[in-house]
Amino acid sequence: MDFPKTRFIIRLKEDITNSQEVIEQFLYRLARVAGVYKEEITELNIRKGCTIVEGYMNRAAIERLYEFYEYLKVNEADTDELKELQSIIRQFEIEALVDIPASNEVANFEPLHKNKKVFVLVHGWGGDKESTFGNLPEYLNEQLNIDIESYPYPSGWLKESPSVTFIARNLDNWIRNNCQNCEIGVLGHSLGGLVTRYFAVIQKHRRISLPIKQITLAASPTNGAHLASLATKIPSFSSSQIEELRPNSGFLVDLNERWSLWVPGTIFQILAYLRRCIL
Repeated sequence: MDFPKTRFIIRLKEDITNSQEVIEQFLYRLARVAGVYKEEITELNIRKGCTIVEGYMNRAAIERLYEFYEYLKVNEADTDELKELQSIIRQFEIEALVDIPASNEVANFEPLHKNKKVFVLVHGWGGDKESTFGNLPEYLNEQLNIDIESYPYPSGWLKESPSVTFIARNLDNWIRNNCQNCEIGVLGHSLGGLVTRYFAVIQKHRRISLPIKQITLAASPTNGAHLASLATKIPSFSSSQIEELRPNSGFLVDLNERWSLWVPGTIFQILAYLRRCIL
């Protein structure tokens, strides 16, 4: 499904138009923080002088960038996402980032789910909806009378395998674009469990956090997988996801620490929600 895009304008102090390599690096890093692939930044127009970069980006993605940019004006970066954006701001001397008001395309866009309970399935490494979940989506829909979605992302030996941090941001965009005023539940299988947990902890610093009411982790390698350590020694097998799956990887240490802080602050909200459902 193609989501509507929002126009953005970024002003840089320095002129980067003389180096295509620098332009590509800037767009690549910006896209990673936004949770989109660089190719999804469209209708680019880069003007010389104090460089003006304008184009179109996924609505939820540009909202993330704008919210983080405004947050960093008065606060210190205390998460990986904020530190990465702060690094981009300093390296490329960003002076302004403007989120243009919604176009007619955005204003008229109808998400798949409005004012509903939505349960999202996130497959594991090398999986997909059919091979991982089979008839589970139909079964859950019949038994619970809720909307079921399966989030697709690339992983595996022969596929491009973006980092879990990027996939979690992309999942966040995907849910925000697909769902409006919805209560969200997520089931993450294997690597999808790490994606799900990271998706939960990055709600911090968002102007509006997604209402996550339930998380289920199935066979998720909370502390990593030893086979990943072996795979990182084989160049043809190595990837961002394999490195992140390695026990005690920097990613897992950071995720587990942030998860331990997120759970206590959220569990009482979930219990209160479940109590309301029962009563």
